[in-house]
Amino acid sequence: MASFSTSIPPLIGNKSLLSGTYPVQSIGRQSSLQYETGAVITNVGNFTSNIGTANIGVPLNGNVEYTATSLFNTTSNIMCPTTNFNIIKLDIDNSTGDTDIILDVYYSTENNFSKSKKRYTTIIERGELFYRNYPVENTYFNFTCRNPDEANRAKFKGRCSLSRYTQFNTPTQINDKIDRFTLGDVARVANNYEDDILIGRVQDVVKTDRLGITDSITQTKMTLWNNPSAFNFTSNSTTDIVARSDSATDLMDILISGKDSLDKKVTETITLNGTSNVSGFLSYKVVDDMVVTTNGTNTGNVVIARSTNGEVMNYMNANAGRSTSMIYTCPENTVAIIREFSLNGFTTLNTESKVKLYKVEDNKRSIQVYQNNTRDAQIIENQHLEISLNAGETLYGEIDSSQVTSNLGDSFFSSRLNVLEYSLSTEKII
Repeated sequence: MASFSTSIPPLIGNKSLLSGTYPVQSIGRQSSLQYETGAVITNVGNFTSNIGTANIGVPLNGNVEYTATSLFNTTSNIMCPTTNFNIIKLDIDNSTGDTDIILDVYYSTENNFSKSKKRYTTIIERGELFYRNYPVENTYFNFTCRNPDEANRAKFKGRCSLSRYTQFNTPTQINDKIDRFTLGDVARVANNYEDDILIGRVQDVVKTDRLGITDSITQTKMTLWNNPSAFNFTSNSTTDIVARSDSATDLMDILISGKDSLDKKVTETITLNGTSNVSGFLSYKVVDDMVVTTNGTNTGNVVIARSTNGEVMNYMNANAGRSTSMIYTCPENTVAIIREFSLNGFTTLNTESKVKLYKVEDNKRSIQVYQNNTRDAQIIENQHLEISLNAGETLYGEIDSSQVTSNLGDSFFSSRLNVLEYSLSTEKII
């Protein structure tokens, strides 16, 4: 039988400054009550601030109480040492203020504010009673409060303290810059993981895509593009390239990317000269993308071709402003996850066109990863592929048909590939 004690230990100090009584990182329920009196909280000091319009203040400038027996001067560029502490507690009362406050928390390995780095930014709205724990991440810290208002002064008060025993895994703010190794709760109420990637909140992951458009079956085997040809993606041939349009008015810059002789992703900008061939500066095995970078867009169809034999390497539909070829190569120091492949269009009984996806490894072999076998019907399909590509590997789309267009009709396809690129340059050992 379980037994319960009615003997309750007395609270020590201010209840709001005690460690939380909740499970954290599987440690179990912890409380600062188990530690000796006076060891839980070390005061840094109380402050009041009156910051002018559109200005920045450092609330801890001046003499503040750093320990129970001494004062610490944080004027000029001096910061607060955090040795032997693991949590910074900030209490700011903006309940009577006339303006929002932007709080910036800085960290440094040197006792010099000018060499510190801003790590956290939080907006404290007017009328708000703000409280948050921040982790100790370096040897020194300090914080500033910004007044973004150009009409009203920022008037508020607060308290900053350091905790030695608080056990708390600081949550990650919704506007924090993070990478995927950050120790924090990154669950979002307002948005999801891929939203954060798209708007740049996750720094080491990039979302990209490729389009593949075929309006007519002009060859029994063709790359998923609007050109009557099938590129040989397993060739190790590296050649110079030329770019041209079938419209004399296309004189804009295009950014092209592809794989060089070392299977590394390279890029360059080429200025089109209408229907004339314009040579590139680099040599390529594969050209996987091109994008118009100047104002306006291409009025004609644009091709990238080998300068040696004229083999088409990439294709851009008129008015697209980007490649419309289903070709993707993973960049250097990156692992790519092919998330989704969507396919829309119509396939006729006459052409019996099959759409296929291949993964190319080391330019030596192609491995089929997808095929659509629909016949004489409309296609509306979305496949979760979940395929990984290492740096230098290529994924491409191909159409395999029994014959070309006839008076019985034609197959046409519009496809999209969604890709997440994970950088390996910031990978950490955990």
